[in-house]
Amino acid sequence: MVMKHQDGYTLIELIVVVAITILLLVTVISMFYTAFVSGGKTTATEAVKEAGQYAMSQMEFFIENAHRLVPNADATTCAVGMSSLGLQNQDLGTTIFQSETVGNDVRLASNSGTYLTPSGMSVTSGPTFSCTQPADSSPATITISFTLQKGVVGVDKARDIVTIPFQSQVTLRNY
Repeated sequence: MVMKHQDGYTLIELIVVVAITILLLVTVISMFYTAFVSGGKTTATEAVKEAGQYAMSQMEFFIENAHRLVPNADATTCAVGMSSLGLQNQDLGTTIFQSETVGNDVRLASNSGTYLTPSGMSVTSGPTFSCTQPADSSPATITISFTLQKGVVGVDKARDIVTIPFQSQVTLRNY
């Protein structure tokens, strides 16, 4: 019997090549998708961290350079667990730090109308200002704490929600 030599591929060879190609494409696409999603989470985390650090640094600066403490929105000057803090600045103006609801966001604000946290992020806990005044007439020490969140639970996907707590301690300068 004479066999003819045919050029080309068998059906099984074609199926194997197509299957391997599909597996490689699925793997590559899933790697790109994972990198894209994790990149978005990293960007959101950095944004929340930067916003929280900015708000904290502004409050620290004002507290450290304050002339003295004054009564806050609740008529309290120095106590543990205050929700707002009143300061008399060097120019004898008064600054009060507190949270303020703007639209759907709770933002850190001062009475000057300046928001310390951006829109799209919300303060979910705090701010809490705990003031301790030593008995020896040393300057007061303020502990500031708050939690900042980007994304809304129940609305956004869990991977898109970033929550970071912030805490710092500042001592007023002795004037």
